[in-house]
Amino acid sequence: MKRRKIVCLCCLLLLLCGCGQQKAAIVLRPAVIPAAADADTSTEEAEVQKPVKYAALTFDDGPSRYTESLLDGLKERGIHATFFLIGQQVEGREELVRRMKEEGHQIGNHSYDHPMLNKVNSSAAWKNLDHCNSVLTEVLGEGCYWIRPPYGLITDDEMGCASVPLIYWSVDTLDWKLRNTSKVLQRILKDTKDGSIILMHDCYDTSVEAALEGADALVAQGYQLVTLQELFTVKAVEPKNGVVYRYVR
Repeated sequence: MKRRKIVCLCCLLLLLCGCGQQKAAIVLRPAVIPAAADADTSTEEAEVQKPVKYAALTFDDGPSRYTESLLDGLKERGIHATFFLIGQQVEGREELVRRMKEEGHQIGNHSYDHPMLNKVNSSAAWKNLDHCNSVLTEVLGEGCYWIRPPYGLITDDEMGCASVPLIYWSVDTLDWKLRNTSKVLQRILKDTKDGSIILMHDCYDTSVEAALEGADALVAQGYQLVTLQELFTVKAVEPKNGVVYRYVR
């Protein structure tokens, strides 16, 4: 009888030890396996949740003989930009302008022949802008063609009559003046911030080179380059007619 009790006690101890080992195994599994998975997941989530910065590349005075290579470069990178076109420049390059729209770029009004709108009366200023608008409508159809006044100059009276937003800029690359790819690139990288509107011109080969190199560098810094309309959307800002915008934040 005594021996039987000893055997039973031994069996009970073995069962208890076995349960203890099994329980330990169950505890260890979630501690080890999911721990590794959680580390990977947290890294991925950190990358996904990393704040995205947005900026808008904009180009004035086109289209030109350099615009096609710019469009090629933007297409390769999957980047959308905004082009403020001169009506006079559109004539004879209609297919190029249609390509801009087809590839997701935004088109804006930069006047018909680039006058200083603040130096003419309001009637003449709007006649010039309307002429450009008519050219764009003929090529692309009806649309809301936002305005960038040549030289960024327009009177308060003319501004108040605008039926679309007026777009200026927060980053002036001075590409028209510098005509130097590396110097223009430096200005892009130095001055661009989240919500920036970058002013460039697609009528210089150095500007096209700097724009594409700048796009690569900004994307590497975490920027997403978008059209102006897209920039307003992601920043949850409602664009208002007759209001000047230099950035969107």
